[in-house]
Amino acid sequence: MPSVTSSSLLPAATVTTSNSESILSALPVETIRAVSTLTGLSIASASAAPTAATAPGTSPATEKIITIVVGSPTLNKSLVFTPNEVTAQPGDILQFQFSRINHTVTQSSFSAPCQPLSAPGVEPINSGFIPTTANATEVVTFDVPINDTKPIWMYCAQGPHCMLGMVLSINA
Repeated sequence: MPSVTSSSLLPAATVTTSNSESILSALPVETIRAVSTLTGLSIASASAAPTAATAPGTSPATEKIITIVVGSPTLNKSLVFTPNEVTAQPGDILQFQFSRINHTVTQSSFSAPCQPLSAPGVEPINSGFIPTTANATEVVTFDVPINDTKPIWMYCAQGPHCMLGMVLSINA
């Protein structure tokens, strides 16, 4: 679990890294931040929803960051979420770390695992396409706060990735 040493809020359309390369654009998220870890790697991070403020006089909920690697540094094994089964509690943050080639984190349903979730009154989780290169020096992340323990099913919407097994279950 990386420790964050600094962070700054940036405009919601583009994150620019320390070497001025634009790495995210038009990402459908509410919060984007650039952070730097103790390891020295830059991380660009996008949050799927804002975190709730703590009411005065109360203590903040304990957040646990659960890391999920999207893809793999090994090209032959790049169509995976690692781990592909997660148990999370309200207040936890799922941190999707994108590795090698173009992937998405897209919410689906159990009955239609390779189709975007379409449910009345529900804003589905969707990172959009996040391309990365094999020798990237930065890790792009997508953070998803967990509000309850209802099951969530996710998949990669890039080409045939889902049909080739790139799926993930949360609290299932």
